[in-house]
Amino acid sequence: MFQDSSEKAAQFLREAVPLMVKHQIPPTPYNYAIWYSYVSNRDPDLKAAIDGTIKNHGTCPSSATDELFKNHIIGDQLVDSDSAQENLKAIIAELRNQVDEALIGAEGFHQLLEESSNSLQQAPEKLDLGHLIETLAQGTQTVSDSSRIFRTQMEDAQREVEELKKELKRSQQEADRDPLTGLFNRRYFERQMKEMIVNGRGEEHSLIIVDIDHFKSFNDSYGHLIGDKVIQRVATLLEKAVIGEEMAVRFGGEEFMLLIRESNLDKALERAEKVRKMTQGIVLKDRKGGGDIRRITASFGVTRYRSGEALSHCIERADKALYQAKENGRNRVESGG
Repeated sequence: MFQDSSEKAAQFLREAVPLMVKHQIPPTPYNYAIWYSYVSNRDPDLKAAIDGTIKNHGTCPSSATDELFKNHIIGDQLVDSDSAQENLKAIIAELRNQVDEALIGAEGFHQLLEESSNSLQQAPEKLDLGHLIETLAQGTQTVSDSSRIFRTQMEDAQREVEELKKELKRSQQEADRDPLTGLFNRRYFERQMKEMIVNGRGEEHSLIIVDIDHFKSFNDSYGHLIGDKVIQRVATLLEKAVIGEEMAVRFGGEEFMLLIRESNLDKALERAEKVRKMTQGIVLKDRKGGGDIRRITASFGVTRYRSGEALSHCIERADKALYQAKENGRNRVESGG
C-alpha cells in the first residue's frame, strides 16, 4: 500500500488523472493504482514499461494493464484467491482507519454517559454530583473537539474531491479540443459519430469536409504565424456555421470537418456553399507589408451518412468529393452522394 501523506497523494492523483484522460485509460481501480505509481516515480521499471507500451500502442490496453498491475503493483503477493482476498481486506481496513479513529472519541463518550447514568442510581449521600458534572463537561469538550477535527478533515477531503472533479472535467475537455483553434478534434468527432451510429441517429447527419486552398503558400509567403492565423480565422467561421448539436472539427492540418444535422443532400450542399462564400470573405492584414493578405478560399466535399455503413466509408466518400473539388479548380463544393 502507498504510504504518502494526504497532500502528496492528492498531488499525485491530480497528475495521474489528466494522463489517464489523455491516453484514454478507463478509470478502474487497477488503472488508478498503476498511474498513481507512474507519476510518483516509485518504480522506474513500471514507468519504462508504460512509456514503451504507449509508444507502441498509443495507449495502454487492458491486456497490458493486467500484466503491469500484477508485475509492478502487487508482485508476488497475489498468487491465489486467498491472498487476493487478504489484500482487499487490507485496502478496506486502511480506508476505514480515519473514520474509526474519529469514532473512538464518540464511543468513549458513550461509555462515559453509561457510567454517569449508573452513578446517578446511587444513594444521594454517596453521589459526588460536582465531580460527575465536571467529568461530563470534560467528556463533552473532548468529543466536541474530536467531532470538530473530523468535520474539518471531511470538509478538506470534500474540497479535494471537488477540485479533482473539476480538474478531470477540464482535462477531458482539453483532450477533446484542438489547442490551436479550440474546435473539437478528430478523435472526439469519431467517438461522437460512432455513438450516433450505434443509437441509430447517424442517418440524420451529413458530413462536409473542408480544406483551405493553397495553404502551404501562406506559410511560405508570410510565415507560420500567419498560417496559424489563417487556420484560426477559418475555424472561427466554421464554429459559427454550426447549429445546436452540430459540430465543427479540426480534422488535421488545414483540413476541417462539419457534422451537420441534415439528411437531405441538396440542403447539405446549400449549407456548404454558404460557408464557402463566407470563407472567401475573410480578410487578414499583413502587418509588415501594410496591405491585405491574399484572399482565403477553401474547397468542400459533401456527403450524407448512409444507414448501416461504417463511418470510415462515409469519410472516404466526403474525401473523394473534396479531391474532385480541388481537381475542378478549388474554391468550390462537390457532392459525394
